[in-house]
Amino acid sequence: MRDILQTADGDIDFTGDDLVLAPTERATGQHKRDILLAAPGDFKEAPTLGVAAVEYIRTTRNSFCETSASRCREDGMDITRVAFNGTGELIIEGDTAMKTIKTVANQTLLDVAVKYYGTAEAAGQLLALNPDLVNDPEALVSLGIDYLADNGCYLDVALAPGQTVTVDTDSDMCRQTVVKELNDKEINTFDGTDD
Repeated sequence: MRDILQTADGDIDFTGDDLVLAPTERATGQHKRDILLAAPGDFKEAPTLGVAAVEYIRTTRNSFCETSASRCREDGMDITRVAFNGTGELIIEGDTAMKTIKTVANQTLLDVAVKYYGTAEAAGQLLALNPDLVNDPEALVSLGIDYLADNGCYLDVALAPGQTVTVDTDSDMCRQTVVKELNDKEINTFDGTDD
């Protein structure tokens, strides 16, 4: 994850009289903290994001942990476990720089790269992270490609819908401004013609 460096209190850190990019681990920790403290509705771009930890003071730990895991996943973190250790410290485990998505109908690898990285140039990185991706056989047939004989993955042909794709949200290739703009937009450009 990427974020502007913050102080321990959550304020922007202007120690050096300028904005500073937080190291990955620190940025991820800041995101976790912000999600735990924020209430749903606090983030305009993601109105359901937020746990409102204070509201869980008189509830069960399980309910708090389940909500926390769900909200972190909503923010794109690949959370495997949220629990309290023996001393009562909250533990959030998982690969928080990676996000998994499901492909939709008529979505190409280039579409996925643009939506989740903000640039088509990330298609190669997506293929490296997801070497088993396959194109939709019907899309290949519509272009006259024999999907049984051709094992390649075409960048501009629809992927088989419903595939799980791993996206590195902390990649240097990510153009966060573009990704935010496209957040709620469906990008699926394959139309089945060979133009």
